[in-house]
Amino acid sequence: MFIIYMKLLYMLIPSLYILGDIGYYTNRLQSLVNNFSNKIRGDNRVILMGDNFYDEGIKEKNDEQWKDYTRVFSKIPYSKITALIGNHDYYGNPHFQLNSKYFENDEFYFKRTMSNIDLYFLDTAPLHEGHCEVNNNIFKNIHCKTARRLEIEQLDWLEKELQRSNKLNRKILVFGHYPVISNGYYYFKLVPIYNLLMPIFEKYKVDAYISGHEHNIQYIKRKISNKYTFHQFIVGSSSENRIDEFRNPFHNNMFDNRENFFLEIKEIGKEIHFKFINIMNEVKYLIVI
Repeated sequence: MFIIYMKLLYMLIPSLYILGDIGYYTNRLQSLVNNFSNKIRGDNRVILMGDNFYDEGIKEKNDEQWKDYTRVFSKIPYSKITALIGNHDYYGNPHFQLNSKYFENDEFYFKRTMSNIDLYFLDTAPLHEGHCEVNNNIFKNIHCKTARRLEIEQLDWLEKELQRSNKLNRKILVFGHYPVISNGYYYFKLVPIYNLLMPIFEKYKVDAYISGHEHNIQYIKRKISNKYTFHQFIVGSSSENRIDEFRNPFHNNMFDNRENFFLEIKEIGKEIHFKFINIMNEVKYLIVI
């Protein structure tokens, strides 16, 4: 009876279900979504980590690709789905995604809350101008602003909000499409975004950063200073996994490019539990911070 009670209590705790780089809409993605689609109720929600449509995003309001999206998420209310914008989404017009009925958010960067956690969602493309060929011409066309202006506005917003979270002693999770550190294909290519974000994460004691972009899963832990340890979770293999992409041979972090995964995040007491779960609904990795 006690075990049953604890299981029921656990189910009542809100969960985030994170899918990364879903844009190919494979059968493997459908299998992952089927594992949790009947759990999306109450405060539970789905988060899409960007690159929602390959190869060139959504280019018109009634784009045919929405049919793939509605098929995969047919059992989940769109009001429960939060989406980031990735580099491939910028190749189209991301306004057609954010102004649609298919996501709960219409902002490029924004803040939400869950229990005692503040959730920050970033638009990382303008924070690393030129990466993956998302250049200033694209930003000017979509936002009528340069990447530099977008960067200043977004980081100013982020710091002001993080100050509020610190004053209220709230836990902080930050989400962005691009990783800050990676042991995958982009191992050498993330220094600019690291230099921008890591000082902010250290200053405001961000508990963890979650990203996509790499088509694998990773957990990276770094001691940045005597007062701050950085935790990063990458989940980008929800639709496809790439076993042949570059891997840093010197790392000693968790890295898995063999399967397809989603990430479940749940606050349990003073801890945050991160579970990497595969198509068979098996918890392959559990990290607690």
